[in-house]
Amino acid sequence: MKANKEKTENPISIPEITLKYKIFLILAVIVAGTISTLTSKAQYKTKIDGEYFTHPFIQTFLMDLGEAMCFFAFLFQRSIWKEEYAQKKEQAKQSGLQMDMSP
Repeated sequence: MKANKEKTENPISIPEITLKYKIFLILAVIVAGTISTLTSKAQYKTKIDGEYFTHPFIQTFLMDLGEAMCFFAFLFQRSIWKEEYAQKKEQAKQSGLQMDMSP
């Protein structure tokens, strides 16, 4: 007796994180950290009127700018997948599952 195997297709396609993408993210973090370290070192070795630079205004501004860019990227990604998340949540409720993640 053969068992009927039904294919259940997921109507919502959220891309999976591939190994290549993970490696890319790891390398991006390493490169960004290296650039941050070298930039900080260059700032602290800079002499202004015979005194070394001691006020990290530029470094602080760039750090805040980078954080703001990450926040805007998060908002953009969330706006793209908002409908798909709502559909998946509704499907989970109909199946008796609870999906309790913030959108």
